[in-house]
Amino acid sequence: MTMCARVYYSKSHITYRTSMVYASMTMCARLYYSKSRITYRTSPVYASMTMCARLYYSKSHTGQAYVYASMTMCAGAYYSKSRITYRTGLVYASMTMCARLYYSKSCITYRTSMMYASMTMCARLYYSKSRITYRTSPVYASMTMCAGAYYSKSRITYRTSLRVCQHDHVFQGLL
Repeated sequence: MTMCARVYYSKSHITYRTSMVYASMTMCARLYYSKSRITYRTSPVYASMTMCARLYYSKSHTGQAYVYASMTMCAGAYYSKSRITYRTGLVYASMTMCARLYYSKSCITYRTSMMYASMTMCARLYYSKSRITYRTSPVYASMTMCAGAYYSKSRITYRTSLRVCQHDHVFQGLL
């Protein structure tokens, strides 16, 4: 995931709130869903999503920062069954992210270390086919995110960049 945000910072409060964050991500996951108490496993699903979220930064007593993000995603999903590709309508999913953000102080720039966010997503998918709306069972997907952020002390607006890494030890760096 690549995320760019404008962060509004207030020194007199321990809670920091960003403006709306627009991010684009590509997810590849295997969906597990149940039907009539029977579990089926679909083939890999590739979804290109656009995300809009508000981030909340909360500073703890130990100096660590916790990032809480409530996100809403809208995407078109592509999946295959028996080597045939189908396209669903818009897929709406919601997820909550909680991560520890480690940062070190400097004179002008605040730079975070690599942030590892382990997210578990549970959502119900809504899609339309022939003007009829179907509702699937909950879909469970997991992903790992690694990110870094730069905060400029001389400005009110802060720029943050996030990028997904395939492995925890791989850090792609800032965009």
